[in-house]
Amino acid sequence: MLSFEVVLADSSVVRADQSSYPDLYRCLRGGGANFGIVTDVELIVHPYQGMWGGSMNWSLEQSDAIIDAFVEYGEDNVNNVDAAVLLGLINYQGQWVWHVDVENLKSTPPDEKSPLRKLLLIPSSLDNNTGPTSQAARTDSIVGHYPPGSHNGYWTFCTKVDKRIIKFFMDTWREEVNPILTIPGMERSALADVNFVTQNIIDAMNARGGNILGLANTEPFLIFLMEPFWTDESQSERVWEALRATATKTQAEAKRLGKQHNYIYLNYANPFQDVYGSYGPGSKAFLNAVSSKYDPDGIFQHQRKAGWHLGGPLWSSRVTSNI
Repeated sequence: MLSFEVVLADSSVVRADQSSYPDLYRCLRGGGANFGIVTDVELIVHPYQGMWGGSMNWSLEQSDAIIDAFVEYGEDNVNNVDAAVLLGLINYQGQWVWHVDVENLKSTPPDEKSPLRKLLLIPSSLDNNTGPTSQAARTDSIVGHYPPGSHNGYWTFCTKVDKRIIKFFMDTWREEVNPILTIPGMERSALADVNFVTQNIIDAMNARGGNILGLANTEPFLIFLMEPFWTDESQSERVWEALRATATKTQAEAKRLGKQHNYIYLNYANPFQDVYGSYGPGSKAFLNAVSSKYDPDGIFQHQRKAGWHLGGPLWSSRVTSNI
């Protein structure tokens, strides 16, 4: 991101970048809609000539091989710059299976140097839908999994990288969700997944003025997400409780192993979570100071109804925990 055009609370329009309004520019890189209305952005783009990717599914018998391949991909900071892997577990037609989305920013299959190769060589894939594709096609495929009229819940948290935590998370998710698979919609949507935030990504956060996430100069970590949908509103609390319980137990295990991580990814957060508090006290203080500077009356804190404010979670609930 090179710059933002922003309408401020006093109706003035400014262009924020590294040299002009650098404090505002930094906060807009991770601070959400707390500082103004962004009306234009200037991006760095990369040549695009198609891509290769799709999804694969395996039985639970391949758990060790799949987790090993996922971690190897994330730790290969030479060859993973053009690759992406989303590792998930989902209940499909009454059977728990591994679900993996892979993306390769080339129109040809991964070569022998690609960190995706190890995943592709795991035998006995139940389903393989990989091949030449496009970003638009991949997006449409993901959107198709969320039918209109459903209730959707997200719960996210992070840990440091450890294979044991990935396995613990997936096992705990199955245990917590099995009793509620009878809730309409859950039987085909009980997806939990994990992303690997690589060292390449963290190092890139220092570029062009940095951001406000509080992650620069840290080590790689994992972002976990649970994202089910259901159609019976009366069962919502049971679903939220399964999400909360899975997160609480997994984070307790991460703490036991010395692998805890406080960051909460804004795009995956749910209304019970304090996103900006997870950035750390230094970043939170900076966000509040810049908010007071450009929005002294707190218009974007008190009159904006959507999105996370700097004060804390959007909702309070008895299923809320300190996550």
